Amino acid sequence: MGEITQADVMAGEDADAFIGATVNFTGASYLIRASLGLGGTSELFLAESGKGHVAVKLLASSLAHDTVSRERFLREAELLCRLCSPYLVYGYAVGFWHESPFIVMENIVGRSLSKELEHVDKLPVARSLAITRDVLSALNHLYLDGRVTAHRDIKPSNILLTDTGCTKLIDLGIAKTPIHVRSELDTMFLGSIHYVSPEQIQDSSRVDMRSDIYSLGAVFYEMCAGKRAYSGSTSREVLAAHLVGTIPTFEKSGEFADNDDLLNICNKILQYTLAPDYLNRFQTPSKFFELLDEAEAYLGNGVLAHSMKANAGHIKGHPDAVRNKFRRVILAVLLGLCICLGALVLTNRTIELDMIDTTTTIAPPKGDRIRP
Repeated sequence: MGEITQADVMAGEDADAFIGATVNFTGASYLIRASLGLGGTSELFLAESGKGHVAVKLLASSLAHDTVSRERFLREAELLCRLCSPYLVYGYAVGFWHESPFIVMENIVGRSLSKELEHVDKLPVARSLAITRDVLSALNHLYLDGRVTAHRDIKPSNILLTDTGCTKLIDLGIAKTPIHVRSELDTMFLGSIHYVSPEQIQDSSRVDMRSDIYSLGAVFYEMCAGKRAYSGSTSREVLAAHLVGTIPTFEKSGEFADNDDLLNICNKILQYTLAPDYLNRFQTPSKFFELLDEAEAYLGNGVLAHSMKANAGHIKGHPDAVRNKFRRVILAVLLGLCICLGALVLTNRTIELDMIDTTTTIAPPKGDRIRP
């Protein structure tokens, strides 16, 4: 891929205020209108122009010269601008404001999964499976693209649920890359204690996709059960639970009360995601996807799942609809080729028969004489 797009910024009336400044990239100018919220190390702003809205994430000025924070921020900026997936936030450009880097990216309207879980006891199994599938699709894209070997921070607050029904995985700041140069970042504990894998607790620099699979399994359990997979009164107790605790299971209640097949499949998902030994987990996303398919097939004795899949295939922009459209195009092309091939064979056969009719004399039956 080419160079990352660079954004220029022009100060407004207040030279020290980011709100009121104008960000310019790819021929468009976006006015910074308002702050959307503060994070641990950065602030998110809303910017607009005649072309629409974008979000601008700015590293806190107090961390502009902090080696670890700056490295983490610029790593995320590069990945967002180079990756392209509907399950990830799109990055457009990178720039600097008074030595603090910023990222111009897609503006997402919605809220995090962590905020969603604050307002409900737990999520329906169907929705939990759908969110898990979307996050797994995001991870699968990262792995197949080759730029990331582990996200290292899968948790509800890093999963965005948009108002349009999409799921987006965010925060690639501590993602591990294939050509990983050990830095100061790797000497720190990385991840979130309630979702971190056992091997990540021991050495964050040596993890791979199986660590993300573990974290996603913990998120899946929390969505369906309404409580965390591993907990404790102190951080040390939580980490110990990951290392020596037993794999949690769903109880035969709620949606699982009268659906043993669904219960068994969902518990199987936990077994192969939350295994303490990474060798006993799903080794790649493909097997994880297969069990998600099985679980969805057992929702409402299969009726709901098949109905959802059928409807999804007709929703514009839905991945299933895109796949169905692609299949239809391929089938149409193959059908056209078959018709052309059949016509060609028929034409050749007709020519051969015509040649036989014009060059071959048919002998009379044996014993007959040709009379003059």
